[in-house]
Amino acid sequence: MSKITIQFKPRKDKARKCTSSTPIYVTLLFKRKKAEMRMPIELSANELSKWNYDFMRLKENNSSINLQIDNVNAAINRFVATNISEVEKMPPKFILEKSLGKIRGSEPTILMSTFLEEYFSKSVLPNKNLAQGTKKNYRKSINHLQRFLERKKLTKISLKDFSIKHAQEFMEIISSGEKALTSVSSASIIKVLRAIFNRATSLELIEKNPFSAVKISNKFIKKPHLSIHQICKIKSLDLSESPSLDLYRDIFLFFCFTGLSYKDTMCLSRNMNLEFRPNNEVKLKSQRQKTDIVTEQFLVRQVIQLIEKYSCHPQVSGTQKIIPNRSNKEMNLILKFIAVKAEIGFNLTCHTARHTFRQLLSEANIEEMGTIKRMMGHSFNGDIDAVYFNVTESRLLVAKSKLEEYLNTTLHSKNER
Repeated sequence: MSKITIQFKPRKDKARKCTSSTPIYVTLLFKRKKAEMRMPIELSANELSKWNYDFMRLKENNSSINLQIDNVNAAINRFVATNISEVEKMPPKFILEKSLGKIRGSEPTILMSTFLEEYFSKSVLPNKNLAQGTKKNYRKSINHLQRFLERKKLTKISLKDFSIKHAQEFMEIISSGEKALTSVSSASIIKVLRAIFNRATSLELIEKNPFSAVKISNKFIKKPHLSIHQICKIKSLDLSESPSLDLYRDIFLFFCFTGLSYKDTMCLSRNMNLEFRPNNEVKLKSQRQKTDIVTEQFLVRQVIQLIEKYSCHPQVSGTQKIIPNRSNKEMNLILKFIAVKAEIGFNLTCHTARHTFRQLLSEANIEEMGTIKRMMGHSFNGDIDAVYFNVTESRLLVAKSKLEEYLNTTLHSKNER
């Protein structure tokens, strides 16, 4: 009979991030073919430092782990000896599965809820490559799944027992009924859960990702934006009877002419984010709060005028703020009132301004995508052109000149009508 070689080795590449433990794999070499299988044995960091790669055991006597390895080795040899006449025809993988089937069945049970929380605390929270917004999405998705488990009385279900049927039922609950999420939100949650369970699959904690079979419908819903005519109507509104609304209108126009989100704007600092250049040029550079992606642009005259207008405001003077702060909830409430007064046919929100800014860039004939992404704070991931193309200050200045010229011409001409 051909020689059978049995090897035991810790696999650092298969280490569990949620427990920081390293599994031991058994490899069987037979007739120039090999097969390997994960064993229900894991080493802590301290135990891993005591591993002897020559003897394939721990460097300590009477170790329970060494005893388990000896039992696995004996089980394989016993199977081979019992089936000596047939083993020659068996592939290595079949020999391992037949001899170790019972041993694999003794792997410890991992509860679904435990795995989710450990994954978040040990793989998501410490990950410096993930933006805060991404971490919040992971937390939100896990919370939804945990609530589903509680609702269905599945808090004690094991990771292995969570099936495709459960995943489908979860999808149906979050996407239907009175409290149904939008298709975009549902798709976002399923995308995160797929990533989590892909990790469980790669660690061989489960055989198949239950969310891989869940079909998601992520229909694009086009968000409204303001036309230049509507911007002019808002800009020229007579608010003399409600002077307190003037600030809210100006903040909204600041959003429209910079493309910054509410949160990014409220976090701006004069000394950290603004750079005053010769020829009255002002460069804005900041990191988006949602994604940590850098956004850069030279401010148009309309924005600089707004900054100067509020430089002596009590909430700005003596501080490093650029514009007075107002709560997002309060902003969106007042914007609905402004929309009615300006006869805008839909509800205004702070985010409407970001969509409006993107439209303004197009109308100002700013078409270079690299420049647009830098001004909007969009990611360059997957953009091969970003490897060879740099967005220089000269290109940002050209874009600023085009946008400013367009605003000067259109806002002035519209106001004259």
